[in-house]
Amino acid sequence: MANQLPPNTANGDSEEIVAKLVSSNEKTAQTYDIRPSTTSVTFGRAPGSTIILRDVKCSGRHCTITIVKANDDYEFLIEDTSSNGTFINGNLIGRGKSSKAAFGDILTILREAQVGPDDKIEFVIQKPTQKRAREPEEDKSNKKSNMDSKLEEEIKCLICMEVMYQPVTLFPCLHNYCGGCFSDWKQRSLECPNCRTKAKEVKKNHFLVNLIDIFLKEHPDAQRPAEELKDLDEHNEFKADRVKLAKDGFNSDGSASSGEEEEKKTPTTPARGRGRGKGIQGGTRPLAVAQAQNIRQNICRQCQRRVDNFQCQANQAHVQCSTCHQYMPLRPNNRQSCEVCKKYFCNLYWQSGAKCRNGLGAIETYTPTTFTAIPPKAINENKFEQTVLGDYLRAKRINFQRVANEMLTAMEQNQWNMNLNGNQVMLHKNSLVCPECALSVWNELLYKYREKIPPNELPAIVGQRQDCWYGRECRTQIHNIVHAQKLNHICPPTRLQPK
Repeated sequence: MANQLPPNTANGDSEEIVAKLVSSNEKTAQTYDIRPSTTSVTFGRAPGSTIILRDVKCSGRHCTITIVKANDDYEFLIEDTSSNGTFINGNLIGRGKSSKAAFGDILTILREAQVGPDDKIEFVIQKPTQKRAREPEEDKSNKKSNMDSKLEEEIKCLICMEVMYQPVTLFPCLHNYCGGCFSDWKQRSLECPNCRTKAKEVKKNHFLVNLIDIFLKEHPDAQRPAEELKDLDEHNEFKADRVKLAKDGFNSDGSASSGEEEEKKTPTTPARGRGRGKGIQGGTRPLAVAQAQNIRQNICRQCQRRVDNFQCQANQAHVQCSTCHQYMPLRPNNRQSCEVCKKYFCNLYWQSGAKCRNGLGAIETYTPTTFTAIPPKAINENKFEQTVLGDYLRAKRINFQRVANEMLTAMEQNQWNMNLNGNQVMLHKNSLVCPECALSVWNELLYKYREKIPPNELPAIVGQRQDCWYGRECRTQIHNIVHAQKLNHICPPTRLQPK
């Protein structure tokens, strides 16, 4: 929580307001009024600061805004004196450096990506009558790309995970698929592949056809090969605008429907739940699919045709990607699962066609992206120990890349058996992990780095503390800063009773 000195005490209530530092999170900082007599505003944990910050990740003198009047207007010079950084419109100023700011710019002291939405500290420099902050140009471009990405996700078929061709809508669940894909799917089941609701009717979706045409004109690289579209057209049984599906397992011609019969013959582990992809969870249990005689199997793109030099055979087991929920055949030694949480990801499996941009990666590849700061849950979520480690690294001029390289080498040499997310695992720097587990690995490596710092290289108040009985497993250290400061928690639990 950040407190500020009453601004009107120093500046006088009678003075007009010439600028405002509008807080985007009133839980951590209040809005501050700047008046003509205000020459500077200081931020930090030090008692003399204009705006006092209580978060231990803020420096004693974090930054200073100098207000200068020029040509009947005001300019702002922001000096960064922090250890963890001060940002203008998302750009780091740098310790000991200054940067000019103008009305509408955003001053960030603790970023949301670093501490979460509840603890972020951020201000917008506004005129008293200004309603909206000026958005950085890079944010505008990001919004455009995000919109395109979201649109592409909405027009993807949940069976083949490609942009839909001849899209149809199932009723009553309203999920959409390629006409050819669902024609193959219904040979084994009339249930919606996404929510498992039994489809009673299929309709062409003309709105989606127009939307897809517009998208492909803007993104021709998303266009599917002509031979693939021809194959889908040949398999599409829904050429009419509206087709009612058979009831009680019979088609309109009176022949037996394969749907319910195959459900009895072939046990599956379908993902349940409604909504686009929300009910499908990538797990560790594969989906075993038996291909009955004369029944087409269409679980993944490799079931229907040879893709990436492989085609699924009868009784091929399948798994779902935890990110995009796309099915893929379970193939040993094909880099499909995280070595910590065992969840499946498709980004390294597919060599061509649609696949996730992010998923599995070797631990060492996370060095420039994930291993760049002290996360909120590092070192047992102990805020005091996080500050101790941060101060030590700054005093020794050690950057996080050096820490990461040193600890990855130590992990390789010592073959640590680490407890990550409830799993005991032994990893090396080339082990494949998902982004979530990579962060857990980094948290553990930071703890081990803090553990190896000699007490004589730390402040006496830190190095000479008594160990907590519960050590690193202590829960009080997370929410009680006094307890975290008083006792050492960089130690194994002993749970000894006091003498």
